[in-house]
Amino acid sequence: MDDFDAQWVRDAIDAARNPIDPGEQRARLEAVLGDDTLSDHDRGRVLVALAVVAQGTAAPEKLIEWLDEAVVLLRRAAAHRALGAALGMAAAVHASTGNIRACLDHCLALLGIESETKDPIGGRVALNFGVALLTLGAYPMACVQLERAVIDNLDEPDLAYRTTMTVVACLNLVLVVYGAELVGSVPVTHADQQRRLALIRDALDRIRTPDLAPETEAFVCAILALAWQIESDLTASTQAWGSLDALDDAWPDVFGRYLAMIEAPIALHRGDLDRADALIERCLGGDESRAMVPYRRIVGLRLRADLHERRGDAASAIEDLRASVDEALRHGSELPDALIQEMVDRTELEQIRRGLVDNTTRLAELVVVDELTRVGNRRGFELCLDELRPQPVDAVVLMLDLDNFKPINDRHGHAIGDRVIERSAEIITAACRTTDQIFRYGGDEFVVVPSLATTDVGYAMADRIADGFNGHDWSALGVAGDVTVSIGLASGPANEIDDVVAAADMHLYAAKHAGRNTVRPTRDAVEVVLGSAASSEG
Repeated sequence: MDDFDAQWVRDAIDAARNPIDPGEQRARLEAVLGDDTLSDHDRGRVLVALAVVAQGTAAPEKLIEWLDEAVVLLRRAAAHRALGAALGMAAAVHASTGNIRACLDHCLALLGIESETKDPIGGRVALNFGVALLTLGAYPMACVQLERAVIDNLDEPDLAYRTTMTVVACLNLVLVVYGAELVGSVPVTHADQQRRLALIRDALDRIRTPDLAPETEAFVCAILALAWQIESDLTASTQAWGSLDALDDAWPDVFGRYLAMIEAPIALHRGDLDRADALIERCLGGDESRAMVPYRRIVGLRLRADLHERRGDAASAIEDLRASVDEALRHGSELPDALIQEMVDRTELEQIRRGLVDNTTRLAELVVVDELTRVGNRRGFELCLDELRPQPVDAVVLMLDLDNFKPINDRHGHAIGDRVIERSAEIITAACRTTDQIFRYGGDEFVVVPSLATTDVGYAMADRIADGFNGHDWSALGVAGDVTVSIGLASGPANEIDDVVAAADMHLYAAKHAGRNTVRPTRDAVEVVLGSAASSEG
């Protein structure tokens, strides 16, 4: 997990999680934001916590405002886990308001973080991601995220948090399973369905205690009742439902319609047609928001068709069945598949730009990957710059040039020179993180663009690269003497990336003329020789 820069900020967020009035929680966190000394990382984490606390009370536009600011700050701080939390929640909020394009962009960014860090999305982030995908109707992808959320939340040490998040994750997972079967456009194997329903029952059984809050117990009963309905066991569903009343005015409108969707089949099973009628009307009532139950109209229309049939009104039953089919086709349209395919296409494009494509995409790889070193080439670097320009972040660029490479080529031949270039790329790669981008700029020059980096990160990387060169046994390649590297470093806003590159190139020129095996500018603007063994030849 990303550590806080100031312990008091962590303490303030933890205190706001306590069971106090949401208004007081919000006030506490807004007071923390008033401190001008907060680091980007801590301010971003507080904004995410504020959005979590204010759900249900603040307007979606306000939540998005906080979360968008948090995304910028956390990107700048290279806080990947916290950034994932901000992106996941923003995706869920955008999905609930029907902003599909913004939701898709945030989902894509989340997939990018998971790919770059090799760290699977989990916990609350997976939950928000799954909710967004559920609302979009992308059921297979939603299942993967929500299963992770259920499993991860069971390991939470805080009992109250574990209980709440497990119930919410199970609620959304059962909706995904139900939706995938209901819409019918997504093939679901019986084994997958059984495994997910078993996971839901096991998870709820583990958090269910005699002192469970009445509202939470109602959620648990409703989830289990729906799970049994998915398996066509209305007797078990009735038993799980217990004494819940979906027509109770105390329930919030959206949750009340969700409960009505579940109780209506139970009422039909009992033969209580008048109650079933009232429940179906509640299920079908209200606005068309997809925020919680994106397919309740399909369910309501099918249930009403069943009710008409039981009352002997075949014509009305057929009319409602046709309407339910039209609704299912609309929700089971090509939109989710199109969204998923666009995410795949855009992710593949991102991989191509980063030179990480699989051998099966060899043709595309040749466009952006250097044939000799397998790092990015000049074209890949240009694409990287194109990607950076619109980003609201700072960028760091390291320009590298091997020292005295021409004499190596002249003395040992181009075959040995190529091996030195290859080994140099390996040393640079070993000194970088998996998320950093490395390019062969041309000849014996390389460029490194660290991911979400600060100037300090750039200098630390320069030290590691220089140490890698100075500590390498070059004689194994048949090269007499050492091979060193000069480095120019620059940083600045990504929207001025061309100026940053030009500055790094200028600093590289200064490093070459300062005796080689150095970085320019130095941290303190005084000459610092990098590595453990500076070249005596210059």
